Amino acid sequence: MDPNVNPKPAEPVVSVVMPVYNGQAYLRQAARSILDQSLNDLELIAVDDGSTDASLDILTQLASEDGRVRVIQQAHEGIVVALNRGCAEAKSPLIARMDCDDIADSSRLADQTAFLKVHDRVALVGTAARVIGPAGQVSHILAPPTEPAEVRRQLQHSCCMIHPSVMLRREVLRTFGGYRAPLRHAEDYDLWLRISERHDVANLAKPLLSCRVHGGQVSTTTLVTQAVRALSAQVAAQWRRQGRPDPVENDAILDEAWLLAHEVSARAVDMAILDGFVQRLEMLASVCDHASVQQIQDQLNQWASQRKIHRAVRGRVRWSEAYRLMRQGRTLAGLIRASQAAALNPTLPFQMARRWVDR
Repeated sequence: MDPNVNPKPAEPVVSVVMPVYNGQAYLRQAARSILDQSLNDLELIAVDDGSTDASLDILTQLASEDGRVRVIQQAHEGIVVALNRGCAEAKSPLIARMDCDDIADSSRLADQTAFLKVHDRVALVGTAARVIGPAGQVSHILAPPTEPAEVRRQLQHSCCMIHPSVMLRREVLRTFGGYRAPLRHAEDYDLWLRISERHDVANLAKPLLSCRVHGGQVSTTTLVTQAVRALSAQVAAQWRRQGRPDPVENDAILDEAWLLAHEVSARAVDMAILDGFVQRLEMLASVCDHASVQQIQDQLNQWASQRKIHRAVRGRVRWSEAYRLMRQGRTLAGLIRASQAAALNPTLPFQMARRWVDR
């Protein structure tokens, strides 16, 4: 394609920021889903974070074909640095996020732009999303709350914004200082919490993103750290609501030891980590990635064996095994694990039933 067909806009309506690290498998499809949007006046800022595969070659080719693509190279410094650098380069007053293994619906950017134009109190808007597997097969829909009051309420307990689906106002992002490195792996959750304390945050009910789930993702390989950082983000937000100083701004190291030293019980930490494992297991099982499910289950069992965890937590470990076995069609073995889980924690079946009803 002649790059003059889609020349680089002087001031695009939307700047799309896409960090890339060894994403060659799905990168071209992800980028094309942005470049083929019904809203044509955009720029795609791809930050290559020191990839060692063919990602940079793919991005370079895309930039030669389409003047709206800007490629930024950096040594491998991690997603927080890549995100902040891409957002700092944005020329539009609206910044949209995109991951290099997802697929955006063709109307995504137009729909979100139109929403923010009408709702000037909303600083950040995400969307619902389809969960797809490595081959693109659709599993189910993630449907986060849509109304600002409900989003704000739920954010206090869990992250209800799908990071690669969001669009936010550039000036708001810069006011809050962007993503924060001490909360890496939960940097998005921390940012949404801070923004929601002063602005409205919403989601569109329509699924405008296909969110790919596979075993090689960072959210699979850093489960314990991600869970601890997410809990730390919640505690930091609680401190701010109480008028206490933000621990990140005081250079605190927000790890498990910090949580235990600041009014968080060992059981609460264990439950947060376990929830992270179980949610990831359920997601991988839903797209039938059985090899990755087994790998995560082994990690979970190893983690549980190394800790003196509460009886209720051990019940959740057994329940995750039951879920995996059921998904693999091993019904009898799954029922045995489920009965063991119920014996350890009799309220667990009711908790899981309520969770599925809420979903």
